[in-house]
Amino acid sequence: MPGWNEPRMEPLKMLPLALNLPLRPFSPWLRLAHFFRTELPESSSIARKRKLLDFELVLQCEGTAWIWTESAGGSLDVGPGSIVFIPPAFLHAWANTTGTHIAVHFDLHYQPQVKAYQNIRMLDEVVTRQPAELMPSFNLGPNIGDGPTGGLVLPLVTPLRQPNLVRERLEKLIQIYQTQTQLEFSSQLLTNEVICGTLATIAADATFSGFSAEGKIEQRIMTLLIELAASTPAHFPSAELARKCGMSQTAFRQAFQKVTGRNPHQYFEQLRIERAAQSLLQTERSINSIARAEGYDDPYHFSRVFKRVMGASPHQFRLKGYNRDQRPQAPEPAS
Repeated sequence: MPGWNEPRMEPLKMLPLALNLPLRPFSPWLRLAHFFRTELPESSSIARKRKLLDFELVLQCEGTAWIWTESAGGSLDVGPGSIVFIPPAFLHAWANTTGTHIAVHFDLHYQPQVKAYQNIRMLDEVVTRQPAELMPSFNLGPNIGDGPTGGLVLPLVTPLRQPNLVRERLEKLIQIYQTQTQLEFSSQLLTNEVICGTLATIAADATFSGFSAEGKIEQRIMTLLIELAASTPAHFPSAELARKCGMSQTAFRQAFQKVTGRNPHQYFEQLRIERAAQSLLQTERSINSIARAEGYDDPYHFSRVFKRVMGASPHQFRLKGYNRDQRPQAPEPAS
């Protein structure tokens, strides 16, 4: 294993872990938010195991810390500009070395019975700092069927690309906690914005962290989807798209399925039909013209595909959503 002062030559392999979140809308709730500073005499090479009753984000602003996890079999260094995502009931140990961090405890589903500083369960066992070979990662999303679906993948530790922006967000939560205004409507809106935005930032930045080759592959697919969403091609040849991503067609199809939950044909068919639906609602072009623009030379085939995807034929869809007789009329001049 590499020492703590030696650079790691190989990226950490991700260790996917399920969170088993309930299938209901999130209602982020702030429980605790504060700054914490550690001086050199207080740094430690041992730490007590613990579990949380809620979620915690720890942003290392200056200096370093480390977190031990049983699932990874060791400890992960937390450098300045890195953020740690700890879910409820996750066995771990936290130790500060030097510097300053921001800690934020929150719920994704409100638990009013859990009070601040009663949300941490300290255990009697202690662990020592030793390098881990795995990076635990959590799929933050509902579990449907055999596993999580459509969630954000959040590593335990993520180096941020713009840590100062995340720090500014979290400092707003510190202000809310210090003034005990969590119940105010404006504070609840801000809490939702900050927590949801921070989680989305972690998921996005994790793909650039270099922890695994899988993250880089998924980022190529996401970049491709953004490019295609801004363009208007009628056809999306898989071979050409695979070349753009620097992948074989088989690897491209597998990665595409993992990122989008659909194969390329299903995804792009949905994209073309949704674009046609937008044209039906917002323009007066003929249905045949819209079909041809999306690469459907056979209007009957276009109608069948459109009905399967949108639940109505193109003609029915336009009548339901775009009725000229119901468009607002200009007001009559005052007499």
